[in-house]
Amino acid sequence: MIQGLRSLMLPVQLDRGCKGCHLYMDAGDTRALCYVEEWKTPQDLDREIRSERFTRLLSVMESASEPPTLEFLFVSRKRGLDYVEEVRPSPQALRE
Repeated sequence: MIQGLRSLMLPVQLDRGCKGCHLYMDAGDTRALCYVEEWKTPQDLDREIRSERFTRLLSVMESASEPPTLEFLFVSRKRGLDYVEEVRPSPQALRE
């Protein structure tokens, strides 16, 4: 499984639309793997899903000893400290 996933990582890492590609192993359960691809735009992801490489990725996933989980996470908005300030009460509000 690891060899199959690694063989698919290099081509995707060279793709101009790919932000990153990672393979993680659970320290507590070495049979559990997490394969992550990050794409710059939804269009880049759509193009990748239609690719032959993605078909091979699905084949590798289907060969897993246990049924894999496939998730697509889309970020619609990115926030930073402004969110913390919005959620946490101000020091003045805590005194009141």
